[in-house]
Amino acid sequence: MAASVVISAALSCRREILAFANKFGLLGIPESIAMHGVLTAAESMSTWIGEIRLLARAEVLRSSIAAHDRSALSQVIVWKDGRVGYEHSFRGKKGYTWIATKDINPELLERFDPGDVVAPAQHYLQRCVNERLLKHVSARLLWNIEHNRMNLWFEVQSPDGARSDKRFCGSACRARAWRKAQAPKGVSR
Repeated sequence: MAASVVISAALSCRREILAFANKFGLLGIPESIAMHGVLTAAESMSTWIGEIRLLARAEVLRSSIAAHDRSALSQVIVWKDGRVGYEHSFRGKKGYTWIATKDINPELLERFDPGDVVAPAQHYLQRCVNERLLKHVSARLLWNIEHNRMNLWFEVQSPDGARSDKRFCGSACRARAWRKAQAPKGVSR
């Protein structure tokens, strides 16, 4: 939660946001803004505040997932009428971003246990991060089944034709998974 406190503090001081932008650079989300009568590409304070809010929500979600805090996750991941979504509020009004419904990602409804908040939260966080990454870099946050955690993966277009959908990050992970699959039940290696 420390990151959320820092982010909230930054929102309260526009001067700090400007100092941060001047020191570290722009977000990379240019808009056409009139400055001193000239139309220029820049980023508005509202864009920065919006991105900080997104980051704060993502950090709360990430830390709740990492802590296995089902109580905190149930405050934002909701099941309604056979649908699962992320509940958010802005200026006192509730809204939902649907993660899975019978019309939106119906295959996910089959993967999620009704009432579970962890798997939908992991999927939603992964989706949000990937959407941001796609706009700026060629990396993706993927759920690593073998290690039961999220990893940052870079899609490689290699000259040797390596598949972009490979399951393992390398031969060591592939061998570890094979050994684990071969081990008798109840014996860990």
